[in-house]
Amino acid sequence: MASSIDTAFIQSYHNDFEVKFQQNGSRLMPYVTVRPQYSKTDFYDRIGTVSFAEKTTRHAPTALEEAEHTRIAVSMRDYRNALPFDTEDKIRMGLRDPRNAYAETQAKALGQKFDSVVIAAATGTTYTGETGGTAETYSATTYGIAVNAVAPGNAPANSNLTIEKLIQAKSKFGVQESVMDGEPLVCVVTQLQIDSLLRTTETTSADYNTVKALVSGAIDSFMGFKFVRTQLLSKTSNTRTCLCFPKSGIVVGMADQRVTKIDQRPDLNYTWQVWTQGTFGATRTWREKVVSIDCDETA
Repeated sequence: MASSIDTAFIQSYHNDFEVKFQQNGSRLMPYVTVRPQYSKTDFYDRIGTVSFAEKTTRHAPTALEEAEHTRIAVSMRDYRNALPFDTEDKIRMGLRDPRNAYAETQAKALGQKFDSVVIAAATGTTYTGETGGTAETYSATTYGIAVNAVAPGNAPANSNLTIEKLIQAKSKFGVQESVMDGEPLVCVVTQLQIDSLLRTTETTSADYNTVKALVSGAIDSFMGFKFVRTQLLSKTSNTRTCLCFPKSGIVVGMADQRVTKIDQRPDLNYTWQVWTQGTFGATRTWREKVVSIDCDETA
């Protein structure tokens, strides 16, 4: 028998493609306010709080007060991706067609872009004023929880996500009255923050079983927060910034849902093109509606 018989062995391939593991689209869309928008920039008006004065005499003159009017701007941007596929490529790949797989990976990536835009808006600069020309910045010192936050009476020490940090975040929403009654709160974290919670409660806390269920996916809520995991949160050195907010805390203007077109390009020798686009923009509605939590992922 010829020693080179193995060259005649048949090699077969599946007629589909496995898309590489990644976040499967947007995870934050259900937890923000999405509104249709058909202009480059849209504006949302805000009204501040007022106070009442006691009427102490009969027939007193009416005392007029001004309610503070402000507005925030939402500016949309276009996000696009196009993937080419030559007809002869199909022949070289054994007549397999990757176009559906291209569209699938584009859809997942566009959802991730949506989440990245929301994350950036949560603690980014909000533009206010009549024409959106005034910058309103977010101060983590005022509205966030520091990386070294501990319970009162203890020496500050850097930590990942802890029960105490969640307590302080929940307290900020309560003190500021920035969440409507019954409005759920979301806490956006990475896997390492959930792991940290499990470690900090493992030996002594009655919360251990609850956090264990959170890790396993059996539940998604803890301490009044609905936890949403994404690896897209920003990180500076070893510090990851996690985010807590109600649905009313972030508004997203969206022109259309995802649009995908698969067609041929005559200008490119009839190459097939898988083209996907999305148009949206996001902004924070009030600074008091976002609490950032800095977490040391080495702690």
